[in-house]
Parts: sequence; C-alpha cells; structure tokens
Amino acid sequence: MMHYYQDSDRLVALHYAQQLGDIDALKIIEHGEIRSPEEATILSKFYWAMVKASVEDRDNRGYEPFENMDESLEGLHNTFSICIGNAGYEDLWDAVVDEID
Repeated sequence: MMHYYQDSDRLVALHYAQQLGDIDALKIIEHGEIRSPEEATILSKFYWAMVKASVEDRDNRGYEPFENMDESLEGLHNTFSICIGNAGYEDLWDAVVDEID
C-alpha cells in the first residue's frame, strides 16, 4: 500500500495524473498499490513526468497548483519508490531513473 507523508501528496499525484492524461498512473494511485512490473514502470515514469510538469508549471507559467510543491515531490518520490521496492520492483524504479540521467 502507498503511505503518503502528507495528505496533500496524494492530491498532487492525482492532479498531475489528470493534467498529464495518464489514466494508467491515475488507476494505480487510486488503488494504492503496485500489482505488476508494468505498474511499477508506469508509476516510475509518471513520477518523473510529474516532476517535469511541475517545473514547467512553475517556471513557464508562474503557477504552482499546491503549496510546498518541493516537499510534496520529495514525499511522493519516497512514497512511490518505497511502494515499488516493497512490491519487489526496485530495479524497475532504478531503470527509469537511469533512463533519465
């Protein structure tokens, strides 16, 4: 199960899943667990797309949909990576990070 550090973290994730049109990530966030390697990869990629979108919102649009976005992104990083690791797919989280570097 996904355990969020702040109640608002889940709202941030849901907001960006909707904004990005990522229906698969939205479903994962709504059911709150990783049930397959495909879901681990989807959530990993979604996290980094969400980070990129939040930076674009702030830098290009002068817009932050939530207070303390940096804290929420850090909390979501921990929530998602721990959840994926606990499901046995830490290597998939790491693989997505390696793709970004």
